[in-house]
Amino acid sequence: EFIEAKLAERDKRHLHFGDSRYMLEPNVKEGKGGLRDAHTLWWLARAAYSLSRNSELVERELVSREEYKAFEQAQTFLCQVRAHLHYIAERMENRLTFDYQHRIAVAMGFNHPSVNRAIERFMRRYFAAVRTIGSSTRVFCALLEDSKKRKPRISLANLWYMPWNLSGFKIDGGRLNIRSEDTFAEEPVMMLELFRVAQLYDLQIHPQALQLISHNLHQIDHDFLRNQRANDIFLEILLSEKSAENILRLMSDVGVLGRFIRDFERIIGQTQFNMYHVYTVDEHTLIAIGILHSIENGKMKQELPLASDVVNRIRLRRVLYVAMFCHDLAKGRDGDHSILGEKVGIKLATRLGFSQEEIQTVGWLVRHHLLFSNIATKRDLNDPKTI
Repeated sequence: EFIEAKLAERDKRHLHFGDSRYMLEPNVKEGKGGLRDAHTLWWLARAAYSLSRNSELVERELVSREEYKAFEQAQTFLCQVRAHLHYIAERMENRLTFDYQHRIAVAMGFNHPSVNRAIERFMRRYFAAVRTIGSSTRVFCALLEDSKKRKPRISLANLWYMPWNLSGFKIDGGRLNIRSEDTFAEEPVMMLELFRVAQLYDLQIHPQALQLISHNLHQIDHDFLRNQRANDIFLEILLSEKSAENILRLMSDVGVLGRFIRDFERIIGQTQFNMYHVYTVDEHTLIAIGILHSIENGKMKQELPLASDVVNRIRLRRVLYVAMFCHDLAKGRDGDHSILGEKVGIKLATRLGFSQEEIQTVGWLVRHHLLFSNIATKRDLNDPKTI
């Protein structure tokens, strides 16, 4: 009961402080992946296993030494950030606002002649830390279920999903898992297939499978990127009737998305220095994919009636999705990101096997996405000159 109560409390807190680890001005203590999440994990561990000290998790082989070390380093980093926040603000302050980011970056050794570059380096380290906290929490919650310390997630999959529906995977405690630890080493493309099946059947992925993926990321090499089946699977995930936003986010958290789309890896944790964005570039991109899916499924008819009507008459649906995915992938580079992004979009569409017409349209959409935005937000749409 204590475990369930603490996890419910955590979920409620996340909603209050922004249910994303990738806010541009995150709350170091209360935000998702922040210090309070780290504290909650320790409280759960001590309650479930009667620990007298945290290191007993390793001694009892509940977690690996590497996992424990990564978690400790992430928590220490967040503690240092919070301490600097208090000193600079001269009061208790947990929100890492733009006003404080450069001063803390310099104080913690993230120096660079460019202020923005110093902040980018610091914030990328911050987002890596909160991602580690989140990953540790996911793994530990599964451990609690396996050791019967927590009720497993109820899944109808146990009742009617047969093995041949799951592309060689199995249901383990209501989650999708691998049948053999050699699965990804023998057939690396199964790393992508795991996410496709999970999305298709609305299944959570077992942390054991996610851990094994993290150990096999080196398999996603240049031959893997050219593998037609791998590219087809990615496109199926992106274009699925089920929203791709959450499964792509999980793919990013585990490291798969960045390895498979190298241009995406460059924007992970990328800060945006303006007041028009709330999230990092990677999170902004995934949320945009989710919004497009919501428009397409009629969930935003009240807010966007015209777009909701037009979207189902689009002839090149996959072009729209790939262009949306690519529209900010060139941010943070020297030069106009829309012009540079056009090349990124053309490269990815070519790799995915698009026709020449589709490839050029992806590039055109990415190149002009700022023009669309400027007209939509700054021009009178009833003015004939605008039309």
